[in-house]
Amino acid sequence: MPERTLNYDPTTPEGKAIGNLFRACKDIEDSDGRWNGGDTVEVVCDFFIRLGIDIKGDVYQVDPIAPEVIAPPADTANVTRLLIAAGPFVDDGYPTGHEGFFHAEADRDWCAECVLVTFPTAPPALVRVALSWLRQAGYAARQVPANSHTQAAVHVERGALYPQAPGASIAEQATRLLWLGGFTTPTVRPFDVVGTTTPTPVNWRPGWLRIDIVAPRTTGRDDREEAACAAALFTNHGWQIDHRATDILHVTPATP
Repeated sequence: MPERTLNYDPTTPEGKAIGNLFRACKDIEDSDGRWNGGDTVEVVCDFFIRLGIDIKGDVYQVDPIAPEVIAPPADTANVTRLLIAAGPFVDDGYPTGHEGFFHAEADRDWCAECVLVTFPTAPPALVRVALSWLRQAGYAARQVPANSHTQAAVHVERGALYPQAPGASIAEQATRLLWLGGFTTPTVRPFDVVGTTTPTPVNWRPGWLRIDIVAPRTTGRDDREEAACAAALFTNHGWQIDHRATDILHVTPATP
C-alpha cells in the first residue's frame, strides 16, 4: 500500500467531495497524463455548483460568516455615485469655493479594481465623512498623505463589511466604531495616516478604555480638534465620554 500524504480527512463529507473532484479530473485525463483545460474547467464548475456555490457570484459567499455589506466593484462610476449620495460632495467641474469637490480616477498601479479619490479643497472633516461613507459601503478606504497638488486623497479597494462577532470586547467595539467613523487606527499599509492609537483598558477603571488621539500632520488639525471629533463619534453612538486631557479620552459603552 502506498504511503498516504493527504492533508485532509477523506471520511468527512468535505473530504469525499474532494475525492470525487479528483476522480472526475482523472476520468478526463489524456493518455499523456495531462488534463485538458476546457474539460477541467467544466468539471470544477460542476463541482462548485453541486456544492450550492454560485460560480458567477461574489467570492464572499464561501465565507463562514456572511458579510453585512459587500461593496460594488471599485470603479470610478460606483465610487463617484456613492460619494455624491453622501450629500456634501460634487464632481462636476471645479466649483470655486465648493469644499466638497473631488476627483476619482482608476489606480491600476495598485490593483485591478482600485480607485484614488483626491480632494483639492476639502477640509479634514469632509475627508473623514468620505472615509466613513465608503467604509460603511464595504470598501477598504484609506487616507493617503497629501502631496503638492492635493490637500488629501483616499485610496479605495473593493471589500466587505463583516458583522462584529458576538461578545466582542469593548476595545474591539471601540476600534470598529473609530474605523467606521473615518478615523484611521494603527497602520495597515505603509501609506496609512495614523489618526488614533488602539484603545487600551484603563486598569483602575473597569469597563473603560483610554484612547490617545494623534492628529495626522497632513490634516492641518491639532490633537484637541481630533479628540473633539472622536468624542462626538462615541457620544452619537451612546457611549460615555470622559476628557482626561486635550488629546486623551476615556470611553465606555452606555449602560443599557
